[in-house]
Amino acid sequence: MINHASELETWKEFPNNNKYQVSTCGNVRHAITKIQQKFDVEKLKSTKTRIRFQGFYLHRLIALTFIPNPDNLKEVNHIDGNPYNNHATNLEWITRENNMKHFHANHKYTCKYMRRILLIHAPSNVVERTFNCLEECIAVLNLTITYKAAYAKLHNKCRKKRNTVHKNNYVGVSWSKTNNKFTVYHKKKYYGQFDDEVEAAQHYDSVVRELYGKIAHVNFPAANENQAVVGKKLIFTNANDDAIYKIDDMRFIKFEDNNQSLTYDADASAGAGTMIEWREVREAPKYMVSNTGQVKQKKFNRCMKGYLINGYRSVSLKCECPSGAIHRLVHRLVACAFHANDDPFHKIQVDHIDTNILNNDSSNLRWVTPKENMNNELTKHNIRVGLKKSKN
Repeated sequence: MINHASELETWKEFPNNNKYQVSTCGNVRHAITKIQQKFDVEKLKSTKTRIRFQGFYLHRLIALTFIPNPDNLKEVNHIDGNPYNNHATNLEWITRENNMKHFHANHKYTCKYMRRILLIHAPSNVVERTFNCLEECIAVLNLTITYKAAYAKLHNKCRKKRNTVHKNNYVGVSWSKTNNKFTVYHKKKYYGQFDDEVEAAQHYDSVVRELYGKIAHVNFPAANENQAVVGKKLIFTNANDDAIYKIDDMRFIKFEDNNQSLTYDADASAGAGTMIEWREVREAPKYMVSNTGQVKQKKFNRCMKGYLINGYRSVSLKCECPSGAIHRLVHRLVACAFHANDDPFHKIQVDHIDTNILNNDSSNLRWVTPKENMNNELTKHNIRVGLKKSKN
């Protein structure tokens, strides 16, 4: 419950429910007894959960009650970026697009699962600088390419290698695998097939000259004619078929690959040279787990966000099993991969040494018995502090 005692608080009944009332200060009470509902905001923050009541998000109930929506917009935005400040003056109806723009513009959330971008010096293969995300890279380097185009070039899921035998060296000419001939197209219209690529390119030139006259762009220009430019070919690295984006002859950018051996320059961003070791998950060979507590799929080389179960980070891994997938706690995956269990019959639990159950770094984990797990000094201290608070 948020305290706004110094402000004038207006109460109204729920939409389609006259048993409860909500106020402009973000509070809820029973319509008859006037008893206010209490919310443990600090506990909700620790689990990153929004305030809900009767199956609805509280901020939506307040917006429906107090804020007009003439444009029939679908989402409610917290203006100050605090999802626990449900005061009516802090809420507004908004489109999905503008809601996401507001979300990122205010930098209220930093996703640690974003793939970092490396700026690499091509001749020496040395990382000159690292960026936390692609947007930051484009802004700092002042690149002219859009985010969508850059992401499409860099992401291996969207790219496929071109035919290495028959490359399209001329505009309007493509190789047909079905007929083993060079096909001429212009604006998706078919203009014939040829055995020779140069002959096909010359036929394309005659087609566009007839359509556009002097302003036509042709493969073999005469005097005062425009040269047709073949689109840039994608450049692929040898590792995981990831593409790179070439800035100039000396520099290019690419997604960071934790499996690739690179040299980091001393001026690169802090933490870039941190050694991350990846090992295969024995139960699901398609996945890998790191000593820093991250899990990724080999195919896409992207870290998985997972989900929380009782506060513990968990992931779903596809494998060859009757159900098709297994659900595992991340800290147990890390412990199985990086810590040998000298007594597997008794040490059946994994202890977080600093008692932070979201810190799944291998240095913070150890195999213990259930009794040892409960007798962790920090755990006993936290229990004593919690008992004192409950008594007070």
